[in-house]
Amino acid sequence: MIAPGIELEMADVSFEAEALGRLRLRAEQAAACGQSTFAIPEAAAVAERLAALTPPGALRAEAKGWLMAGAHYHALVRLAARVLTTLGDDSGVEQAVYVPKAGGELEPMLALWPAVLAVPTTKAFTPLELVALRAFPVHPLGVVTEPTWADGRPCSPAEYFFHDLDHARFKVREDLLVEGIEIPDAYQGGTTLDPRTNQHRVILPAAAGRIGAKLWERAAPRQRLGRELLEAATRLGGARAAAAELLLFEVIYEKSHPLEATVLARELAKEGHLAKIRHKHASGFYGAQAPDAATLAALDEARGALVGAL
Repeated sequence: MIAPGIELEMADVSFEAEALGRLRLRAEQAAACGQSTFAIPEAAAVAERLAALTPPGALRAEAKGWLMAGAHYHALVRLAARVLTTLGDDSGVEQAVYVPKAGGELEPMLALWPAVLAVPTTKAFTPLELVALRAFPVHPLGVVTEPTWADGRPCSPAEYFFHDLDHARFKVREDLLVEGIEIPDAYQGGTTLDPRTNQHRVILPAAAGRIGAKLWERAAPRQRLGRELLEAATRLGGARAAAAELLLFEVIYEKSHPLEATVLARELAKEGHLAKIRHKHASGFYGAQAPDAATLAALDEARGALVGAL
């Protein structure tokens, strides 16, 4: 049954700090009581979208009945993965990348609750919102209805969902490195594909039982640092502000590094991130959201300003 006191409304999860704190508390209480999952009725809009995407039949009935069946977190994530992978791919891209690459991490990610949560959402986040959200061990998994641009190409709904899961697993890995806990890197020799098994490497099982409340305890100071960095970027104004925001997005979201001053100082000292941004721009990675020439020209100055803000 759905926990008492939770409103049954067609809403999506809020990714604001206060709402995430409530989500954390509910998940931890359920885990402490030995329950196998917890209720997340705030995501009712996600189940509604999944039902609308699915032809009449058992899967659609499951989506439509998710809320009244208990609105369970684990069930929703699995339902989203099943629905989205049954849809046809009209993105115009011939070969799936993220479904095979990150699909094996779905159950290991779910097993990390309540220390880490991966939440399906209908929300579309801006790059700066994703930078701010990096403070929390809560990772959005986008549920879209049509081909959506991500990582340099249009992605089908399934590809988009598993693209977000791919980012989430590397964010978990980088978070654990701060704690002195090292889990394997999925990339070896420049690929995630293991030549011995011809399967993509799965890394999150190595994180099971090793996180506890560590990442939630870091959330508040990380949130403060994220806010300070974004405010420092805004104060630069014009192309320098755009360059600083682009660099923060590259380091914190694209490369998964946490909002930790020592980590960011180390990473911002490297030329590689600037070179990566320029390479992405030249290859069309950013699509319609490509930075202009003035923004690219301001990257070095923006980097210096961010280092100073740290």
